[in-house]
Amino acid sequence: MNEMVERVYQFIEHKGISAYEFSNNCGLSRGYLVTLKKKSSSIGGDKINDILEAYPEMSALWLVTGKGSMLKDYDTIQQINLLKEPEARYGNNKECMEALEMCKSNIEDLRYTIISQKEQITLLKNEISRISS
Repeated sequence: MNEMVERVYQFIEHKGISAYEFSNNCGLSRGYLVTLKKKSSSIGGDKINDILEAYPEMSALWLVTGKGSMLKDYDTIQQINLLKEPEARYGNNKECMEALEMCKSNIEDLRYTIISQKEQITLLKNEISRISS
């Protein structure tokens, strides 16, 4: 089985949910994970995005590389939740909504970069500590 798919199943087990419920929450087809598991295929980039959108507590670095911890810290999750709030304030003003979507896209890209860098820094600090000992 592909290592990334294996990590998805680890996350499913951690959440105590079924593969069907996980797939449904991510907008994946019913047999997507089973097919990947059988064929030892990897998860497509668009599907990775769907998974991380549905489960913001999951570490992107961990999902993709297996490095770091499975779950993000609480502060990071709170920041992600704040990004989902503005639509209620702006209503249906098309121009504002388009600008907001563009900003949200940029923020999401930067958020992923920051999270990945934070996790990488933690891994490097741990490696330095291990080498120094």
